[in-house]
Amino acid sequence: MPTFDLSPFPGGDFLLDYATRFRRDDVGEIEIGPALDLFPDEPSPKGFTAKANWKGLWPLTERAGVYFIYDQDFKLLYVGKAWKFGPRLAQHFGSKISGCMILGRWSNRPRYVINVAVPRDMAFEAAALEAFLIYGLKPEDNIHGKYTWD
Repeated sequence: MPTFDLSPFPGGDFLLDYATRFRRDDVGEIEIGPALDLFPDEPSPKGFTAKANWKGLWPLTERAGVYFIYDQDFKLLYVGKAWKFGPRLAQHFGSKISGCMILGRWSNRPRYVINVAVPRDMAFEAAALEAFLIYGLKPEDNIHGKYTWD
């Protein structure tokens, strides 16, 4: 059985619940990239140091899946989906060339991003995973995805 430890970030338990309840054993694994620090030159809160940063390699940049955006206190702000993480994150935060810029409106300033890639031959799964995570985690900045299926 896969494990989805995102510590110190929340959300891993919901990834495990999704994988356990809705994924078959004969499909490829969901892959989690390391936390990406949007502002690596700023002091890291709570002693946390991300393994990736905005200036370097963007984890899983050419893959499809979902991404989590967190603030500096590890509060989940947003869950989104992407056919390719690199271009989608550039829409939120600018490019490596321009440096990280906060584009759009956020309840708190974003600081970290974690990419969760679905198997290459199952890009369509990203939409289902995104809906499940938004429904369960209720990120504050997902204003268009607060599903109420009850």
